[in-house]
Amino acid sequence: MKKTICFALAFFCLGINAPRDADAAGKSPRLLMGSVGDSITAATFADHSANEPFLGPPDESGIRQPVDPSIPALVLSIENKGTYSWASGRRIASHFERLKNALEEQGLGNNIVIQNDAVPGEVAKGLVAQADNIARSMLSGEFEALTYVTFFIGNNDACTETDNEKMREHLRRAFAALADIRQAEKIRILVSGMPAIPDLNRPEIRRHRIPGSMTCEEVRREVFHSCGHLLNWNTESEYQERMAEVAAKNQVIEESAREAQARHRNLDIKFTNVLFHQKIPAEWLAVDCFHPNKDGQAEISRLLWNEQPWFK
Repeated sequence: MKKTICFALAFFCLGINAPRDADAAGKSPRLLMGSVGDSITAATFADHSANEPFLGPPDESGIRQPVDPSIPALVLSIENKGTYSWASGRRIASHFERLKNALEEQGLGNNIVIQNDAVPGEVAKGLVAQADNIARSMLSGEFEALTYVTFFIGNNDACTETDNEKMREHLRRAFAALADIRQAEKIRILVSGMPAIPDLNRPEIRRHRIPGSMTCEEVRREVFHSCGHLLNWNTESEYQERMAEVAAKNQVIEESAREAQARHRNLDIKFTNVLFHQKIPAEWLAVDCFHPNKDGQAEISRLLWNEQPWFK
């Protein structure tokens, strides 16, 4: 099965990390927010809209970004974690920005650092390593508590037809890695089901034109080849079959979250399927007509923030 250019180029980004920044007073940060997931949480192509050309310089925030100047701009746009990510971006009302405001309003200050370990093209199996990275950060002694974790995976598992039981086992191990973190307060984890990917093949999206006059249908067929398994449907029955596959993966995620909540008393987990029921307009899509652009990322942030119960 063909993969998107995004997935192929993602290998340039792996393992190239930048240091976290300290607070304005130069003190060591005491609270940590973690994010694990795939290209949506990494904000792949969020700086390239299907309605307008390149928006500006790539992610310059220092949140686990490529730092090699020889890497071309297209590769840099695979990760926009510090600018347009729904979880960690600073140019939109991301969960990190919302969390800082919420903690300050609660009198807890805003001395918090974000660690976004999401990897473009990742499947559930890779969440184990991402969760381990967050656990290692907590073991460093730099942070007083892991205050909040966003957990968003499954899109690539659905696109590549990962076996549901294997997916369940990977999720179980990822939750266990976070549960190994020892701290006084429970670890709050917001777990999101994936959106209704087959809906991106609706006629109005197929006909939508990006800069350069190509339609989304042409872009997917000739350039990106995004998730052909779920997007290439022509009849209502084929559409329903694809939707059932996504729903089954979301059920695996929900059941895994429920099981982890029961097994690990130090985790406080909230699962939401709100994105599956949200219609995605073409105006929210990036230049590949698959990933969310900055407006789509902002909407994901708003929808998912309204689902978390802890910081309102």
